[in-house]
Amino acid sequence: MRGVHQRIHEIKEAELKWTREKIHQSETLLHSGSPDISPGHMADLVANLKLIEDVPEWPFESLTIVHVMAYLLIPLASWLGGLLIESLLEIVFVMG
Repeated sequence: MRGVHQRIHEIKEAELKWTREKIHQSETLLHSGSPDISPGHMADLVANLKLIEDVPEWPFESLTIVHVMAYLLIPLASWLGGLLIESLLEIVFVMG
C-alpha cells in the first residue's frame, strides 16, 4: 500500500503545482486586462485546484475499514443471535 500511496502523492503534488502555476499566470493576465483569458477560466482553475486537493492520498479511507469490519462481523452476530434465540426458546419451552 505504501507504494500506491507514494505514487498518488507524487501525482497529486505535480497536478497541484501545475494548477497553481496556471492560476498565477491567469492572475497576471487578468490584472493586465489581456483579452487572451476567457471569462470563466479562473473559476475553472480554482475548481480544478479544489478537486485535486480533495483527492485522498491513500487508496482506502477509514470508512472503508469500518465497512470491511462490519461485513466480517455479520456472521459472528448472526451466530450469536441464533444462540440467544435458541436459549430463549429452550427456556420458554422447558419452563412452560
